[in-house]
Amino acid sequence: MSMLRHAVFALTYGALAVAVGLTLPYSVPGMERWTAIGIGALVLIFGAVIHEVVARHYRERALARRLEEMAESRERLQHELMSAREELRAIHGKLAAAPAADATLDQVSAEVRMLQGLVNRLTAERGGADGGDEVSARPAGHRAPPRAILSTDRLSRDDLIAVVRDAVQHDRIDMVYQPIVGLPHRKPRFYACFARIRTADGAFLLPSQYRAVAEQAGVSAIIDNLLLFRCIQMIRATVRRHEPVGFFAAIANETLRDTAFMEQFVAFMANNQELLPHLVLEHHIDDLPELVGPLKPAVERLGQLGVRYSLDGVGNLAGVNLDLLNRCRIRFVKVEARSLLAQVRAADGGLDLGRVREMLDRGAVDLIVTRIDNEATLLELLDLPVHLGQGLLFGEPKPG
Repeated sequence: MSMLRHAVFALTYGALAVAVGLTLPYSVPGMERWTAIGIGALVLIFGAVIHEVVARHYRERALARRLEEMAESRERLQHELMSAREELRAIHGKLAAAPAADATLDQVSAEVRMLQGLVNRLTAERGGADGGDEVSARPAGHRAPPRAILSTDRLSRDDLIAVVRDAVQHDRIDMVYQPIVGLPHRKPRFYACFARIRTADGAFLLPSQYRAVAEQAGVSAIIDNLLLFRCIQMIRATVRRHEPVGFFAAIANETLRDTAFMEQFVAFMANNQELLPHLVLEHHIDDLPELVGPLKPAVERLGQLGVRYSLDGVGNLAGVNLDLLNRCRIRFVKVEARSLLAQVRAADGGLDLGRVREMLDRGAVDLIVTRIDNEATLLELLDLPVHLGQGLLFGEPKPG
């Protein structure tokens, strides 16, 4: 019991004892004052005994809870110890088996080849830039903390292209990730990974700001290659920890058009199939015409391995073409919370989200509602058949 509860309890029976001692001579004819005081004292003693019994009961409950927590901690530590021993035995077994060691070396070699290709691209991109020596002299892994989102209202397209190319040339590309949670329990089910571009003064650009100009500048594939490489590293770490989460990596069509990189990436994923269930490639809805057209072979190659796809920026859910989604192997569609609620509240009857969900379920497509940034929005969404959500309410983007 807290001190406040002890005080309230003591004041209650103390006041009752005083009241009994003072009022009994007036309410009971013939009762003497000292007799009434004695009865009041008995009430006080009785209250104190009850107080002690209740307090002891609370202490025993707290002790029981503590013992249970200690028992659970002991079991958890025993489980972790057994897991560690099993991992040590597995490591000894791998060290003793030459074929397994060769397989590990092959995986490392594949990652090194992917990284080498990325380094070659970045080197070529920087080759014509001034200040190359300044870049190489910067400490490895240096990251200036982002200050704010860069306002692009007064920047021309040429200015934006210059900002993006400068960031690529000077290694100012950061990967961030944000949780996608199951609703209503808010447990992370996936993480959405995307690249943020930092300017020289520490501000940053979001994908929606730089995506179009990066493709025009011819650097989308470089940004996506770096994002995918870092995302694969995070997936490998979660696989080692046996965590059942997936990662969404937003990539541009230019990356799928990059034949050399796609050959390496497909070969890498084919040799590391334990990573496949954890990777989801994300495209914007504006990219859809190319995904079902000239880029379909690249989509199919990765899809046949088991890579899933997500479609971002979906506006009108009622107009979603399930056959088109299945042809693109899309298993997730994203719609902003504000857009979805507006469609549901529409004056002409509104969107029947239940029917839309049934249609998506038939195609094994999950709906993700994005930009859930406050509790009020979440409360409205919880009245709808929505099971996956993303937004600042569940966590801000963190550096990967």
